[in-house]
Amino acid sequence: MPTKSLATEFLPAEREPARIVRRQNSLLLAAPHIKAMLDTVPAMVIILNPSRQMVFCNKSFRAVMGKGNAARLGWRPGELLRCLHAHETPGGCGTTEYCRACGAAQACAAVLEATAAVREYRIRARPPKESWELRVWATPFSHRGERFTIFAMLDIHDENLRKALERIFFHDVLNAAGAMLGYVEMLVEAPPEKAAQYAQILRKVTGRIIEEITAQRELTMLEQGELRPQPVGFQARQAVEDAVQLYAASAAGRNRALRLAPDCEDARLATARPLLMRVLGNMLKNALEAEPPGAVVTAGCRCDGPDAVIFWVHNPSVMPKDSQYQVFQRSFSTKGSGRGLGTYSMKLLGERGLGGKVSFVSSAAEGTVFSLRCPRTLPSGRHRAGARVPKD
Repeated sequence: MPTKSLATEFLPAEREPARIVRRQNSLLLAAPHIKAMLDTVPAMVIILNPSRQMVFCNKSFRAVMGKGNAARLGWRPGELLRCLHAHETPGGCGTTEYCRACGAAQACAAVLEATAAVREYRIRARPPKESWELRVWATPFSHRGERFTIFAMLDIHDENLRKALERIFFHDVLNAAGAMLGYVEMLVEAPPEKAAQYAQILRKVTGRIIEEITAQRELTMLEQGELRPQPVGFQARQAVEDAVQLYAASAAGRNRALRLAPDCEDARLATARPLLMRVLGNMLKNALEAEPPGAVVTAGCRCDGPDAVIFWVHNPSVMPKDSQYQVFQRSFSTKGSGRGLGTYSMKLLGERGLGGKVSFVSSAAEGTVFSLRCPRTLPSGRHRAGARVPKD
């Protein structure tokens, strides 16, 4: 008999005892055609009993998860994948409030109604793997009079990364093009003494758009293993000044003040400047959009020892707690559907592209500060072998 009733926020919490799980495992192993068939599948596959406990796993699952996890009969999918929420309640995987939004749990719920299901989901996990992006297929089947679920999992991280890079590219190019349009409009109405100044800014903005296109080409080739970003030499303070000047004239910057911090330090870097500028640009745009008219947003940089520079952007508003928990997820945005790329791209480009660390703090006392700790030199393996680092 299943264990006694436990509280749950979504799926049933009850589990079969270990002796039943072992018997179900033996029943499946006694059918060699099942093992032979599933071992040929490149996706990770586990077979679940009606209580969503693993009673079998295929060769691909063992190769990815290791023998330790493969031997954990009776565990549920989230427990096997080390989901952060899997042990929040006594019932485990599938029983927390968070599980209502989990694609794996939703697929299991469909199977409880004897319906096959396909879902995609991303879970935050405990180390060594910090997250999973999976497409899952849950299919009910019967064997020797007992009900089971074939639960197949395919890693779609690379597929999603490719799509995200394309979306980030259009997102960032539109940001730069919007700033260019703003300066064009200002130039049309500018008095002669201002025209030359605006023309110089437009030259920089146009160069920024070219940088965006070049960076996207390199990122696409990087994702395909054909190219790595090339480091160039530049000054940290000048990069922040350029980003502030660009976004001060953007749509997000209108009726808001964007300032360079007076204590902004300087340092020489040799890293992928286009990627850094995209991270800074998204920090500035998000900060500006979070504030009402009249607010002040500040940006700066400071040295962090001899090997790194911290770039930061501050806005006075406080981010809601529920938003803080989801801020770096690809699809999440406080501004509505389809606009969750800003903070995600900061993380992706700042950490994968530059080898840095992107983080934030948000409190009533400090407001909100997003920061990038960027190595002064592009870490080995992230740039083309033999690439020359210009002195200027």
